[in-house]
Parts: sequence; structure tokens; C-alpha cells
Amino acid sequence: MIMGSLPKAGFLLRIARNKRSFSSHLHYQLKAARKIIPPEQWDDLLRDVGLGQYSKEEDWPPLVDQFTIPPEAFALLARAVMFSNPGQPLQQVYDWANQVEADTLQKAALIFLMQQIPKIIGADRTMRTLLNVLMGEVDSRRGEKLTEWKRLQDGSFIFVFYSNIFAYSIMGAEQSQCVMWQSSFDLILKLVKQQQHWHIREVECSAQTHSGHCVFMISPRVPQLP
Repeated sequence: MIMGSLPKAGFLLRIARNKRSFSSHLHYQLKAARKIIPPEQWDDLLRDVGLGQYSKEEDWPPLVDQFTIPPEAFALLARAVMFSNPGQPLQQVYDWANQVEADTLQKAALIFLMQQIPKIIGADRTMRTLLNVLMGEVDSRRGEKLTEWKRLQDGSFIFVFYSNIFAYSIMGAEQSQCVMWQSSFDLILKLVKQQQHWHIREVECSAQTHSGHCVFMISPRVPQLP
């Protein structure tokens, strides 16, 4: 889909040129992972995935917006979270993602703004605004434009994460692995009380296709007849 349909739909395929992400981004992810991973597993799991240098909080990256973190660190931390609950690894990552976004997205001013949007502009323009908010947040963490969205004629939206940092080193997955982004979408819809209006699903995951890119389809929900 990435190499075929998306360019025809007007997407400009791209790859990351900046090989570093925000220090603060990994700090928040470590903080959330510490709450999700059982304490008795923490040190061993971080060493097992190659992040043993971050086992102690005083050694975490500083809480600053500086591009110092290589992309593979995020995929390795996601793997540690998955290993902490082998029975339900994707649910564990989803719970972790919810905690990450609770620390980064839920700022009082942003929540207030987002909650007022639907009252003013309606569902379709609300979604456009939300996608721009998410795009700005992700691109700022990466230091370059690595997200893109388009609206389709049927009222659906396609959102693309280029060079997805959570898919690095993950290959041959049997199912979609991008629960981090699914959680972000779900949280944003919850904040603006739009869950009943939209259905969001991943239609291509780099962990399966090895394209480096992940694609989500956002479709209007069909109202149920009484």
C-alpha cells in the first residue's frame, strides 16, 4: 500500500534524515514504563534489550527538548514492555502508551482547547484539527516532518507515520504492532468525546511489511438504527 496507493493519493513518501529524537520523549517513556513493568523485572529487562544504562532514574535522559536519542531506543523500550507481560504483550504496550500520553498530551490548556473544538466546528473539521495537533506533536519530537494525512472523498482520513520509531528492529510480526499510535488516537478522541464518531485502525504496519512506514485509516462510524 505504501509504495503503490499512497503516492497516487497525493502522499509524498519520505524517510527520516534526523537520526535523533527528543531527550524528553524517551524520559517520559521510561517514566511510564517504570509504572507498567513490575519492579522485580525492571533491571533485568532493560539489560536484556540493551537499555541497561537507563535502569536507574538518575541516569535517564534529561527532560529537555534536545535531539540526542537514537530511534532504536524507543523500539527497544517497547520490546522490554512487551517482555514484561508475555501473555498479553500488545495490551501491555497499549497500557504503557496510555501512561506516556497521560504525561505528555494531557496539559490543561490543550485539554480545554480540544474539548471545545467539537462544539464549534463539527466532527469532520474536528478530526482535521486533531490530526494537525498530533502531526505537530510527533514532528516536533522528531525534528522533521515525518507524518502526513489526507482526507478521502468518502469522509475518511489516512494518516501516515514515516520512519516509525516503534517499528525499528521489529520484523516478521504476525499482527499490527503499532499500539502506541493506536493509543494516541484513542486518547485524543476520548479527550474531545468523539469516540462514537470515528473508527480508527492500522492498515499497514512496518513490523509486518518492513517498509519503515505505518498507515492508519480513520473512518466515520455509521449511525446505528434504533
